Amino acid sequence: MADDLVSVLMEAFSKGELKAALDANAGQLTFAVAAQARKIYETAFFTAPRDEMKATVAICVAIAIFERLGQHRNQIGSQIDSLRIFFERAKTPDEYKWIRDQILPLQGFADSKGDEDLAFELQVNAADCSYFAFTAKDIDLTWLKTALADLVGACKRAPGFEKTPAFARMVDLIANTAKRAITRVMPDEDRSVADKLLSELAADANVLVPVDFVFFNDAEQTSRIAYWLDQLDKGYGNAQA
Repeated sequence: MADDLVSVLMEAFSKGELKAALDANAGQLTFAVAAQARKIYETAFFTAPRDEMKATVAICVAIAIFERLGQHRNQIGSQIDSLRIFFERAKTPDEYKWIRDQILPLQGFADSKGDEDLAFELQVNAADCSYFAFTAKDIDLTWLKTALADLVGACKRAPGFEKTPAFARMVDLIANTAKRAITRVMPDEDRSVADKLLSELAADANVLVPVDFVFFNDAEQTSRIAYWLDQLDKGYGNAQA
C-alpha cells in the first residue's frame, strides 16, 4: 500500500500536482508512507549509479508528507537531505549561495521548534556552503570571511553536540578555513576582519576541540586538522600570548 501511494505521489510531483494528490489521499498519509519515500530516496542517492532525479522527487514527497503530519523534526531532517543533493552537485559560488539561502530560514524553523541539534547541523552546512563558494573561484574574499563568521556561529551552537558527525565536520572545516585565511594575502581591511574572526575561532577551538580529537578514524586528515588548529592557536589563540 505504501509503495503504491508513494509511486502515485512521486508521479504527481513530477507533473506539478503534488498538493492535489496529497489532498486526494489525505486519509492515507502516514509515517509509513513518508518512511517509504525516504527509503526510495536513500536507495536512489546512495546506490551506484546514483539517480539524483528520483532521489529528489522521493525526498520532496517525504518532506510534504511529514509537513502534513506535523512531524517537524522529520520534515527538517528530510529537508537537510534534499539540500545535500544540491550541495553535492554544486560547482559555482552562485549555486552554493542558493543552497545557503535555503539553509538559513530552515535553521530558523529548527530554532523555533527547539531542534537545537538540527539547527547546529544547519549552521555547519551553511559554513560548508560559504567555504566552497570561496574555493570554487578562490577570488571573492567576502565568502572566506563569511565562512569564518559561519564557523564562529557554529561554535556558539556546538556545546552538547561534540559527539555528532556535524561537530567533526565543523572541526575539519575550521582547520581548512583557517588554513585558507591564515595563508591568504589580502587587503588590510579584509585582513582586519579575518583576523578578528580567526581570533574568535581560536578561542572557541581551544575550548571545544579535545586534544585527542579524531576525524572519522582518518589518521591522515586527523593529523592535518591538528596541524592547522595548532597554527591557528599559535597565531591567534592562547599560544600567541
